[in-house]
Amino acid sequence: MCPPISWHPDRAELSCLSGRNSTVPFEENGEVRQRVVVYSFRLPALVNADEVMVAIADARYETSNDNSFIDTVAKYSVDDGETWETQIALKNSRVSPVSRVVDPTVIVKGNRLYVLVGIYSSLRSYWTTHGDARDWDILLAVGEVKECTVEDKTAASIKWESPVSLKEFFLAEMEGMHTNQFLGGAGVATVASNGNLVYPVQVTNKKKQIFSKIFYSEDKGKTWKFGEGRSAFGCSEPVALEWEGKLIINTRVDRARRLVYVSGDMGNTWVEAVDTLSRV
Repeated sequence: MCPPISWHPDRAELSCLSGRNSTVPFEENGEVRQRVVVYSFRLPALVNADEVMVAIADARYETSNDNSFIDTVAKYSVDDGETWETQIALKNSRVSPVSRVVDPTVIVKGNRLYVLVGIYSSLRSYWTTHGDARDWDILLAVGEVKECTVEDKTAASIKWESPVSLKEFFLAEMEGMHTNQFLGGAGVATVASNGNLVYPVQVTNKKKQIFSKIFYSEDKGKTWKFGEGRSAFGCSEPVALEWEGKLIINTRVDRARRLVYVSGDMGNTWVEAVDTLSRV
């Protein structure tokens, strides 16, 4: 169990994802070998799935480094954060000290969690510097959240389907550019008012330029498409929400102000929200 969520006036802290006092069930060869203390949790997403509070994040076992041994952890609570259960939602390939699943990006629809992650097995370098995609894959894991009663107490469970690769939906060329890899923006993604599952994603090309796009499904995750438009180069780690029928896409720009875009056609066209939200 981990302590309740604590909110401070000067900083928000999700205490159940504190590496100082939290362990996870380490899984290997289909068995839980031991519970280990996690060095740090990164990129958390806190969502509500059918009245169950769920926190999903990187579990970085040995260091906070992006290119280290990382699993995706899920913690869930039925009592508003007083107590938590913990499970590994996606584990890495276990083939090297830097095997990792990274940047979990979470969509909630009803009692189902759609978690998009990148997976790497052996390369130690940051993903934007990779010259090709040999060590990369992009996976979608779907979890079903259920409440139940155990000894007259409310409990919950999350049952995960086997993760599937979405690499087949990644276009080899976009706007005449040869693409390389893509990852989710990390954190919480969205369900549009028309029912589409919508991920803001970050894409690299063969020139090692990075930009943001919209990646969406019209059939509950069976097939996926990219919107035709994109951000400017240099925009990464996007987050998106729907407001008045349009997607608001907020992107990170290193050493500069954030750029915010608006799209009313599922990412086919992007308009910067100048003088309102962008560059403030």
